[in-house]
Amino acid sequence: MAITLEDHRYVGTIKELTATLARVEEERDQLRQEVLSCKLAAEEGKRQCEDLNARLIEIERAQKGNTGHPTKEVQPAEAAPRKEKPLKKAAVETDDGFTVVGRKGKPAKQKPDAAKQKPVSSKKKKEPRPKTRPDALLLKVQEGSSYAAVLKTLKTKQEELKEVGEAAAKIRRSGDNVLLVLTSAGSKGIGQLAECLQTELEGTATVATLRQTSTLVIRDVSEEVDRAEIRDALKEQLQVAVSESEIRLGAIVRGMRKAYLTVNNDIALMLNGLKLRIWWTTGVCGSPYGRDLNDGSIESLRRDDATPPSGR
Repeated sequence: MAITLEDHRYVGTIKELTATLARVEEERDQLRQEVLSCKLAAEEGKRQCEDLNARLIEIERAQKGNTGHPTKEVQPAEAAPRKEKPLKKAAVETDDGFTVVGRKGKPAKQKPDAAKQKPVSSKKKKEPRPKTRPDALLLKVQEGSSYAAVLKTLKTKQEELKEVGEAAAKIRRSGDNVLLVLTSAGSKGIGQLAECLQTELEGTATVATLRQTSTLVIRDVSEEVDRAEIRDALKEQLQVAVSESEIRLGAIVRGMRKAYLTVNNDIALMLNGLKLRIWWTTGVCGSPYGRDLNDGSIESLRRDDATPPSGR
């Protein structure tokens, strides 16, 4: 629908808009006039400054001409003559019997002989001892449970967990989980302690062992041998108790395979180089990286960037 002036609803609005528009145009024209006058004033000031500078230059030139002093030409600086060292005065004898001798200079310092210099000590700096951490058990809180609930369970089952309590040195909080730090005596049966805790905390938390371990390999193991047989052979022949979870079996190559053991450092050093009779085959314990522990060092067994292959 077209809007007409006769429509009483829009007459007042159109008049107000027209008046506002006229006022804006008038202010715009005034601003233009002011801008133009400012530009003209700036140009006039610039011209006056130029005239004033020209007059000052003429006055300075006229003053220099009246003094009558010729201007000095600037010459490049000449190099200063090199000073010659004075010659030493020779000894001169006088009539009085005295001898005049020139002043002596300081004697040059003699360099020490290489043979007299102290030999450099060949002692090697002692390497810092590797930091060892005690073994521990980590109780990972499951969903639906809490840190307080796990502690409450441990406190209420003190009789069932008597062995764990005797082996524990202290208890700490690790995030939302519980950390049980074990004593050196309690670390020997860490596998049994973990199984006992897992039985009592079933549905509340899962138990994981934290200890400094090394990987040991048993070569030339028959493909028919399983982890239970390796565990029994270690216990009967070498008196080493390990669980099946600490034994991994490698891939089969021409009917033979390798078995990887995860044991603590002391046991790894003890088993290195020993032979183990499993069924009708004889395996040799050693480093999984082809190194011998002749010096008794555990570093050739430990390597953080390598993990044994997972098996059945």
